[in-house]
Amino acid sequence: MNQKVVVFDFDRTITSTDTTKILLFSLLLFRPYLLHSIIKLFRDKNTGVMQFQIRKNKVIEKLINGCSINRLHRRLIIYRFITKITFRKNIISLIKNYCEQNYKVIIATASPVFALQGLFGKHISVIGTEFKTVNRKYCLDFDTKACYGDNKANMIIKHIETNGYDSIEYAYSDDLSDKPLFDLANNAYLVTKNGFENIDQK
Repeated sequence: MNQKVVVFDFDRTITSTDTTKILLFSLLLFRPYLLHSIIKLFRDKNTGVMQFQIRKNKVIEKLINGCSINRLHRRLIIYRFITKITFRKNIISLIKNYCEQNYKVIIATASPVFALQGLFGKHISVIGTEFKTVNRKYCLDFDTKACYGDNKANMIIKHIETNGYDSIEYAYSDDLSDKPLFDLANNAYLVTKNGFENIDQK
């Protein structure tokens, strides 16, 4: 396909904040009896990042269990409205520039794929944590690895190979925990409050 790739992390890279709480509490509006599960999740957040991701996905699974794909899409209107307000204008402008230059833009995130659907155009691919559906309804059968760290890098590689894209020219993230992603790119940039810095120059 001969199309170069640029990859962006999502939370605190494209957005100015972590949208996890926005998502959880948007879903909680429809299942308020699960509030204790969310409170417990954040009380025990210091158990390690990967362990937190796994437990977060278990909570999300409970919140969406039995919900149809279409119904969940409608439930996320509030989440998407609030999340768009947190978009960093300079990063959104950068993404548009890459699209105009015919780069393949990929957003890779630990967030659920369903959460980001509707936030971006069809020309942007989203790689994230998938939740299982049966007969177009979400179910309690989470067995997918969270799209984080080495798992994120492996999922990106698989996506690129499957679609026949070229090398990853640029990668952007707010956190050095995305080193596996940075290692895949020819140019890696750490996103900060003031912009972004080429981490190879640090």
